[in-house]
Amino acid sequence: MNDRSRIATLYQTVWSNRRMHAEHWPVPPPRDSVIFAISELGEVADAIMRLKSGYVRNHERNVDLGKELAQVVEMAMLCIEPDFDLSLFYEPHIYTGGQNPLVVVTLTLGRLAELLFDSQSHRDTALFYAVSCVIHVYYYADRLAREHEIDDLETKIVEVSLLCPVCAKWEAYHD
Repeated sequence: MNDRSRIATLYQTVWSNRRMHAEHWPVPPPRDSVIFAISELGEVADAIMRLKSGYVRNHERNVDLGKELAQVVEMAMLCIEPDFDLSLFYEPHIYTGGQNPLVVVTLTLGRLAELLFDSQSHRDTALFYAVSCVIHVYYYADRLAREHEIDDLETKIVEVSLLCPVCAKWEAYHD
């Protein structure tokens, strides 16, 4: 399966899973989803800093960097309305030079937030760029996962999209 198909399938799976639990776990609107993605990105940064030796934190916490990265991607994907054909707007020009992936994801989510909150934007143009931002978030989150030897980010994204907070799976996952 090529990248375009893989990302489009993952996007559809995330939406399908979230719809399954919508009664108990409503999907936030796009503007709120991008704020949640930014919040989750803060947790990614926290997890990375906790993995570094030499720092003493004010409280202990077990971190799962893969889960935090998955939640960033999940929330970014929820910024694009359901049933959108992501493959139609796929932009293959993902810059993979020397940029720090955490910085790129931060800047990309900032751009996505700007698009979603700018009521003057033409809807189709904003959607095109929003999809491009989501794809960049996925690629750089995946790159960050690989740098930290986290296997199969896609599986983690599917897992977190299935974890309704009021369901038994949530408790088992967080224990």
